[in-house]
Amino acid sequence: INAEYMGDLAGGKYSVLEGGIRVPAFMQWPARVSPKQVVTGVVSSLDFVPTLRSLAGINTQHLTLDGMDLGAYLNVTKARKLFWQWHNLMAYRKGSLKVVVEKKKLTRMCNISNDPNERTNLLRTNRRTALALLKEAYKFSSRMHT
Repeated sequence: INAEYMGDLAGGKYSVLEGGIRVPAFMQWPARVSPKQVVTGVVSSLDFVPTLRSLAGINTQHLTLDGMDLGAYLNVTKARKLFWQWHNLMAYRKGSLKVVVEKKKLTRMCNISNDPNERTNLLRTNRRTALALLKEAYKFSSRMHT
């Protein structure tokens, strides 16, 4: 088995492109998830702590957690904001839009919902939107390093 093969998705292991960050997840939760139910939304490993705390009945409203309770997510479609950083690579996703920074240079913006393979770079035609997302990404990044 080649663990680096991600089909048509761009990038691979140690990449912030979809081929490097997209991983299938499976969940068995009879009270919330129907058999063979498919959830196509974005989930992060950061969501496990808030979800497990919620299942255990532990109140987390007084805590600042980056993830969210998946129990609520399975019932509500919500635009997610996610951030990835690996050495000189950074990516920020808000809803279906994702910007990628390589060596501190904005290199691409893609609509992951329409183009999960990240073949169409929307940076030239949507530069203002890309720069706004980049600003959010750096704000998010600065919060992570405090």
